[in-house]
Amino acid sequence: MKTDKFIISIFCFVTIMALFAGTGGAADCNVTKMGTLVVSPGELQFYVTQEQLTNPYPTTVQVNGFALSTDDGCATTTSWQENIDFCWVASKSDQWITLNGNPDSIARNNNGTGSFKVGVDINHLLANQNIYGGNVTIYDGNVTVTATISTDPATIPTTSIGIPVRVYVNALREAAEKSVATTDWLDLVMNVPVTEDISGALYVLAEHPSLAPGQVFAYRWDSENGMRFDLFSQWGHPVEGAESMFYAEDVQNTPIAIPFSSDEGIGNPVIPYAPTDVAGSDQAPNIKAFIPISFGGGLRLIGMEGDWIIRAVVKDNNGINDWQSWRELLYYVLHIQPVTGTWVVTEKFGGESYTYIDDTGTIYPMILHEERGNLSGVWSSPVAQTFLTVTYANSTDQICDTFAIQGHRLVVSSCVQSGGYEIYFVEPSIWGNVEYLYKITKLEPIAAGYLEGAWQYRFAGQADWSIPQDFSAVRLEVVIPLDPSCNCYLVNGTVNGYATGFMVDTGASIVLLNINDAGFMGFVDENGESTFESECEASTVTGVGGTSTGYLCNVDIEIEGRLYRQNVQAFFTDSWTGPALLGNTFLDQFHISTSSADGTMIIAP
Repeated sequence: MKTDKFIISIFCFVTIMALFAGTGGAADCNVTKMGTLVVSPGELQFYVTQEQLTNPYPTTVQVNGFALSTDDGCATTTSWQENIDFCWVASKSDQWITLNGNPDSIARNNNGTGSFKVGVDINHLLANQNIYGGNVTIYDGNVTVTATISTDPATIPTTSIGIPVRVYVNALREAAEKSVATTDWLDLVMNVPVTEDISGALYVLAEHPSLAPGQVFAYRWDSENGMRFDLFSQWGHPVEGAESMFYAEDVQNTPIAIPFSSDEGIGNPVIPYAPTDVAGSDQAPNIKAFIPISFGGGLRLIGMEGDWIIRAVVKDNNGINDWQSWRELLYYVLHIQPVTGTWVVTEKFGGESYTYIDDTGTIYPMILHEERGNLSGVWSSPVAQTFLTVTYANSTDQICDTFAIQGHRLVVSSCVQSGGYEIYFVEPSIWGNVEYLYKITKLEPIAAGYLEGAWQYRFAGQADWSIPQDFSAVRLEVVIPLDPSCNCYLVNGTVNGYATGFMVDTGASIVLLNINDAGFMGFVDENGESTFESECEASTVTGVGGTSTGYLCNVDIEIEGRLYRQNVQAFFTDSWTGPALLGNTFLDQFHISTSSADGTMIIAP
């Protein structure tokens, strides 16, 4: 703790001495006594769980003063005497600290030994009440006790002691997310954190806004019925019988996970609550235990592209409509990604790797589309497009039943075969028709997307396929994170081969460039003179900043080495000094979407 937190300003000191002088309970309250001031405890810690939003219990601070004596005749020896009469004042550094339950006053005592209570007012403390995911926010302050007691009144007329005050603010709720593919078999284990003060029934609620808008389903499992999803609420209104759709009737008597472990990770809840009988661990002493919930149990995610939101909440099942009394302990989002995309394929053949990009940089991608379990695709080539037959595959011929809505219940199957995709097509050759089979065994939905597998071929009419060889592909999308420094999207690219940083502006009608960069972008002759007049057209452009004069030119633009367009109309001007704007003369040929989960922008063919 920094020492400057314990230093009382001259103004504060004068104020305190005036208080001493003005107190009428003791005749010698303004007289400094020889002695030692002691306060206990010497530091204070409070722990706030945001879901409760209640003030923690205050702590009592005891103030004592002891006289110093040299009765043994030795000037260097001191001995403790009885308590002495003195005056003291306690002041605080921050509004969120309360003294004796009052946030606006100080505490004082005219009769020596005494005590006062230090508390926390969360109404002044919690500037952000949505800090979730095991994160901790720490607030530091101090309380200063100043007394008319000193070891040397001649040089230090008063004694001050600073008491550090620290508040840990933590949300118990675990927040996590995971990206999966539609061919994955979901077998998710979620650990729900529980403390001793949580009581009520545990509900596990799931919703898929794009598949079942406005509907929330209660997830349950038992040995007799297996896994089931029953309609819990519709457009915010619980259905009849919703109160009985709990996952566990009593959260405190539910089997727990020991030791603390999770395939998904439990985060780092670091609030130092006093250890409980169950926890006994420095890793998460504020949590009594984690209740493991197996979610999915072999559910295949075909047809469920989009976000699946899972919540674990605790509530007394009486008064189910009282949403304010719910305590949410877990918030989990599954981002279920389809194989949809424009893929650049690299495959091996004869010990060499080949990528479907020609010498001019033209890409011949494989375009796949998946929507609610329906698959289609085409593969571009220099000659034409080949239509693909795309199907789901697993380790057997069985395709398990998938997520389906029947009345007010979601019915799922329970099978665990591994899955994937199969792509089949036929192409003519001088030797006859050739059949091709590409088996996708891995689809990584993270970042821009990646897939891999094996491919084979055979001539039509043959029984056996060729020896499998590896292939992989990356999506031809550009994924751009939201830059918090400007609340905008910044992307790297080139203009006529010159490295250029762009700010994506979907509201700009044209690409906007600074005229000072034109020479680097090729608009100069061999003598270094500008060629705007011969290659470009003088023009004016009107935008939100007014009217600018400059030149309209055609340029070649690529971004992130993935998306490329030739002869893009751009406006060069000296009135624009910011980053190059990537406007709609480039963007209008691409599909642009923004993720609701993290704000990332995706630009795809």
